[in-house]
Amino acid sequence: MENRLFPSIGKEVSLLGFGCMRLPLLDPEKQDIDYAQAEAMIDRAVARGVNYFDTDRVYHEGKSGPFIGHALKKHQRDKVYLATKMPTWEVHAAEDVERIFSEQLKKCRVDYFDFYLVHALRTEHYPTVRKAASTTPCGARKSKV
Repeated sequence: MENRLFPSIGKEVSLLGFGCMRLPLLDPEKQDIDYAQAEAMIDRAVARGVNYFDTDRVYHEGKSGPFIGHALKKHQRDKVYLATKMPTWEVHAAEDVERIFSEQLKKCRVDYFDFYLVHALRTEHYPTVRKAASTTPCGARKSKV
């Protein structure tokens, strides 16, 4: 697996990441993740050098985060990198960023995120998100990046 150095964290991150938006399902009519099959996919990816995993609170109707938190528990946390996203459409004040971030940590069963991305940033959300992000300490306090 080819990696790239992220100087801000001093770590090598795989060029190929594993997105958890479309995991195998138990029933195609529902968003219940087939844990056994999806875990096998995660384990295979890690064994082949993938170390970047991406989730979001809306993936699989909110079930992707708990799944990836569960699946990554058996792997060394300092060797795998987890990314999630701030849902800009839910941010109306700085307190929202802190609350959402804390909820995401809990849901994903982790103490920190390696990468915290901005999700679906649109012109109408930009002023509020920019102000809220500049006044909240959540990223600096709980996230590695």
